[in-house]
Amino acid sequence: MTARPHYGVRNHCAGIGVRKNVLACAVIAVVLLVGPGQHAPIAHADPPSDTQRELGIERTLACPQCTDLPLDVCDQDICNDMRGIIHQKVTAGESDVAIRQYFVQRYGTRVLLAPPMDWRGIIAWALPFIALLLGGVLTAIYLRSARRRTLPSLVLSQAQDELKERPTAGYRSRVEREVKEME
Repeated sequence: MTARPHYGVRNHCAGIGVRKNVLACAVIAVVLLVGPGQHAPIAHADPPSDTQRELGIERTLACPQCTDLPLDVCDQDICNDMRGIIHQKVTAGESDVAIRQYFVQRYGTRVLLAPPMDWRGIIAWALPFIALLLGGVLTAIYLRSARRRTLPSLVLSQAQDELKERPTAGYRSRVEREVKEME
């Protein structure tokens, strides 16, 4: 009976490597999801002029007719009308948030170039990373179990090969002896 190789230490080490890889993937996913934080705007000595405010608002809104084209570069009639409304609201003293909200109520969230951060948006961004992480974990588990299944079969096939060689060697020596006796 041949000594059976000990696979426990190797599997234990492989398990640690898999756990480290999974942990590293999880940390990367969290960093990508969280990303850089929202930074407060730098305080200026004097407030921005009305034209700067208008331009800032126009750069955050999209043309309702075009696909993801900022309002400040689109020359559609509806965009010209929207720029006129922005000018009226800025001169009336309304806040940037109130002006954006006016257009969101009128055209929906598709008018915003940067969609609001709510739970649906977070899930939409996080789902691919979660699926990738889950797929990696499942693949690692499958490969680990496949390795466990193939190692015993390899040991068994080596033992069968040894058994096959032994009778052949005995048979060969017997045939050679009988051939010598016949000569």
